[in-house]
Amino acid sequence: MNNTGSSPAASNRRHNAIAGNACPGSGPATTAIRIRPACHIPRPRPPRTTEQRFPRYLERRTTASSEAGRSDHMLVEASRITPIDSVDALFALLDQCADAWDTPDRSGDPVDILDHDRQCAELLRRDFPDDEELQVAGLLHDIGHVLVPGDDAGHGTHGAAAVRGLLGARVARLVGLHVTAKRFLVATDSTHAAALSASSQRTLIAQGGPMTPAEVETFRADPDFSAALALRRADDAGKIIGLSVAPLQDWRPTVTRVAASARISRRR
Repeated sequence: MNNTGSSPAASNRRHNAIAGNACPGSGPATTAIRIRPACHIPRPRPPRTTEQRFPRYLERRTTASSEAGRSDHMLVEASRITPIDSVDALFALLDQCADAWDTPDRSGDPVDILDHDRQCAELLRRDFPDDEELQVAGLLHDIGHVLVPGDDAGHGTHGAAAVRGLLGARVARLVGLHVTAKRFLVATDSTHAAALSASSQRTLIAQGGPMTPAEVETFRADPDFSAALALRRADDAGKIIGLSVAPLQDWRPTVTRVAASARISRRR
């Protein structure tokens, strides 16, 4: 009777053939059959949200975008800067702005902070001769770079906090709003946006980027809107190497008058 099952010897020969071994007496060795595992195809990741891709950018944007609606008190608390208490102390700080730059590696504005601020103030004195608070804000608007070096997003807030007690709320607000006005102009004036200096373009993101439509409308309603825009335009224009402007000490009488007016206002 025939046996239909496989004998143990036959099973061993099949196993040895698959393993690449020769069976005794069965001829040359049989090549092993190697079974490659299936290629691993990673599952596609879901697209990351903007919050996941740019967490630091969004944190800075949230902080900067709320600046236009902050109260003066909140600006002071946010900056934690020691107030400047005299005109002499203020001019000592301005003296430190000579050969100080808006970026630590000097890759920003082509003139130092003191030269830039004096050019800005001179433009404002020419165009707004009756608004000494605006002129003084132009003279001081970048002192935050010296108070907290490297904090480009917060330099307006730092400068505002430092001069508020000495020069009054309006001068402080204009110093703080010159960054906000930049964001407004970039959002609403394509010609202005295209003309930004390389350094202003680099720092725009850290400062919050262009305003949203809602932020634009909020800023338009600010009582210092027009003056802040004037300061910003002078800020962008006052970066000319070698331009001859009035020396710093020529501004002392103007600053002294603004400080005296702020002192009188506090007593009322």
